[in-house]
Amino acid sequence: MKPHRLRIPVVAAAAVLALAGCSDPSGDGSPTDTTQTASATPGQSPESSDATEPATGASDDATGDASGGSSTDATGRDVDLATTEFSVSAQAALDTSREEIGADGIVHGIELDYSSSRGAWIWEVNTLVDGTDHEVDINADTGEVVDHEQDSTDDKEEAIDLNDPMTFEQALDLAHRKVEGPVRSWKLEWDDGVRAYQFDIGDLHNDQEVTVNVETSAVTVDRD
Repeated sequence: MKPHRLRIPVVAAAAVLALAGCSDPSGDGSPTDTTQTASATPGQSPESSDATEPATGASDDATGDASGGSSTDATGRDVDLATTEFSVSAQAALDTSREEIGADGIVHGIELDYSSSRGAWIWEVNTLVDGTDHEVDINADTGEVVDHEQDSTDDKEEAIDLNDPMTFEQALDLAHRKVEGPVRSWKLEWDDGVRAYQFDIGDLHNDQEVTVNVETSAVTVDRD
């Protein structure tokens, strides 16, 4: 009796398949395609649906995560900052920092460097407000504030200016006369009584630190 029970579902399955083949509403014998009626869901991979709009995908990529992490649109690590333009400029980063702090203060430093932990380029802006030093970190691709640290201090700081007495381009020209190569990070800061640009120039893992005094135009190279 056991062999007879095994043949029954096989016959039934064949009948179902035969009926399915005859149920084409178009009458041309081709199978019904339901792919275009499926709606894409957040996080759905491109292989699972051809109906996803390209604009939607671009919007999702640009959003990133709340911690300022990387997205498919994030600027890569291996770029030359001498020729790379970010969505968030240095001036825009200064404006965002001021809005985050909510008060005017002495901006004594701005730096652009790559954060491996976040997988993104980060602007760091340092501002002294009434005895409190604020460090505001901003994603250079998205403009998102990813960190804001505050420390009490007795330090006296002096303000830096992106254009006076020397611009980024002018300082970089002086630096490149000493050391040629791609710029891997840079900053402008007031430190130990000196207002200067500082560039890391060279290979990713073998760069040189070049400092340009904006008051005197003196250039020094740290070859260590």
